[in-house]
Amino acid sequence: MIVLLFAVGVFGYSFYQKNQLVEIKNVSSATLADPVQTPFSGSYSISFNNIGDDYSYNYAIKPLDDYKITGVVVSKIDHNPADSDYEKPIRYDLCIVWGKNVSEKTYLSPDISISQSGRYCNYRYSNNATFYPDQISNNHIITKNSTILDTLQAINVGDEISISGKLVDMTISGNDASANQIKIPWVSSTKRDDTGNGACESIYAESITILNPVHRQDVTMNLYSEYIAIGILTLFVLRAIIFVLFAKQKNTNRL
Repeated sequence: MIVLLFAVGVFGYSFYQKNQLVEIKNVSSATLADPVQTPFSGSYSISFNNIGDDYSYNYAIKPLDDYKITGVVVSKIDHNPADSDYEKPIRYDLCIVWGKNVSEKTYLSPDISISQSGRYCNYRYSNNATFYPDQISNNHIITKNSTILDTLQAINVGDEISISGKLVDMTISGNDASANQIKIPWVSSTKRDDTGNGACESIYAESITILNPVHRQDVTMNLYSEYIAIGILTLFVLRAIIFVLFAKQKNTNRL
């Protein structure tokens, strides 16, 4: 029982810690600079399908700019299950800071609050806090690549990451689960100083790298403490089942 309580305590502590912002040592020079954005010079488009038992969607993607953003993840949201089936290839939103928000450690200030709700990244700061609104962005990550999805799943708040891909406009068309035909535009911002609807970056991700996984130890502790707690609980359940079975057998054999 003591081991179980200890494992549960470690699980709770590490779960809390792995979602906290912490100071990063040896930050990449790319994190201290603005995202790299150049006009897309190609003429090709990107298309893929998302087909389920009762829905079918096509995603027609128009690349706008080649794009690479490097920074610190200050908030992450996993839209799984998605509110709508057509959103499944846009499962993750990442709110990322860079530049002076990192070099001056403003994202660590207790006077600054950053959170996500729906498809929005929200930030608030007091008049005394220094914050650079043009050095934070909410990024909708578009991908069907399983390797990129695994990396997205592994990202924790506070990690320093780099995303390469394209800023894109996208048209989603097809039939939903109610057999209704839909045609939905999904657009991207191409500048960093806008806010509100249409200000998010829609990135067709070609690669994602976790440069600095700051919570590696917390994630490991959380995983192993979960395994230990589940293992001990399983043993308790098996012991209870065996006890009941033997007790029943004893009662059955009485004369």
